[in-house]
Amino acid sequence: MFFLVVVTKIQPFFDNAIYFPLENFLVIIFYLYICHMVSKKELRKHISVLKAQFSEEKRLSESNNIIDQILLLPQFQQAKVVMGYHPLPDEVDILPLFQKFLGKKTLLLPVLVGDDIELREYKGEEFLKAGKFSILEPTSLSFYNDYDSIDLVIVPGVAFSKDGNRLGRGRGYYDRFLPKLNRAYKLGVGFSFQIVDYVPTDIYDQPLDCVLTSVSDKQ
Repeated sequence: MFFLVVVTKIQPFFDNAIYFPLENFLVIIFYLYICHMVSKKELRKHISVLKAQFSEEKRLSESNNIIDQILLLPQFQQAKVVMGYHPLPDEVDILPLFQKFLGKKTLLLPVLVGDDIELREYKGEEFLKAGKFSILEPTSLSFYNDYDSIDLVIVPGVAFSKDGNRLGRGRGYYDRFLPKLNRAYKLGVGFSFQIVDYVPTDIYDQPLDCVLTSVSDKQ
């Protein structure tokens, strides 16, 4: 990794400044951007290979282990309003957690509307329908927009670093939505093979407060 400093000519402070032609600077920035995107693509590909080797039995076992850890978190125990997600087949299954606390906490699920996430309250499996990307979403027409009331948000992902960086599927839904949650504790959950030493990030990627995996790593 290296840093490039661009200096503008301000006399008399930078009489000996070195100047980079603008077109050269843009080429370097574009090159770094391409390398960054390739590294994200390669990490997604690597995780995809590991997912293919992951049995359904192991998925359920690790999911239950993660749920047990969530139950011990003070941030969950004290939370009145929790946002989660309805899991895809390759994601940590948190449905048993939501079913256990149905009627005890306000539980929210994302609804994909265009390029954005909107929220609706989870009322049970019988009140869901398939939405964008075949993700099950609440059927209620009433959106939940009191974002400041949300205490905890549980976030899926493709890969996580131990310091809280997250790699998603590349569509940016959570990176656009999470900044709206000013006071919510942001919790990532991933299988053991999804925890890596480094996740490439840019200025739009939103870090998490904590990442839980089945091997009990907490950051």
